[in-house]
Amino acid sequence: MHREDLGREALCLIGELHRFARWLERSPGAAEDLVQAAFARALERADELEDPAKLKSWLFRLLHHLHVDRRRGEVARARFVVLEGGLDDLEDIALGTLDESLLRREEARALADALRHLSDEQRAALVLIDGWGYSYEEAGQIVDVPAGTIRSRVTRARARVEVLLGDELPAKEKRR
Repeated sequence: MHREDLGREALCLIGELHRFARWLERSPGAAEDLVQAAFARALERADELEDPAKLKSWLFRLLHHLHVDRRRGEVARARFVVLEGGLDDLEDIALGTLDESLLRREEARALADALRHLSDEQRAALVLIDGWGYSYEEAGQIVDVPAGTIRSRVTRARARVEVLLGDELPAKEKRR
């Protein structure tokens, strides 16, 4: 794909990329830096994208790889930090088939708190599948793991969120 075409098309996806970066990074500034680095990398490698229809997943993969590279660098420098960012954008994405009109603010906060307890890998898998509607195969390509690994991470993430949300229910509702 030509750099000019890629730049034009990629700008339409900047909001989604920024939200995904917020889920991965600890702070809005770090997320913005990650998105900028992903755009720079995309422009450098524009000729590698053979199918323009796969631009979105290709950009998500670049962004995720940059995130992983940064995290590995932090570990190598013995400054490992658990990443928890992006949860304040919870209301900005569609969460699977949940009807947002039924999702009260308190429930959204409880869900955001539950998502904070997931590992980076589980949170990324859950957001890609339930948030953005990627297939397991596409999500696996984005994070460079087999589709079965994504299925496993999503299953464990959903179960963990269910347990965490169950702990937040009043005792009366737990008995049902």
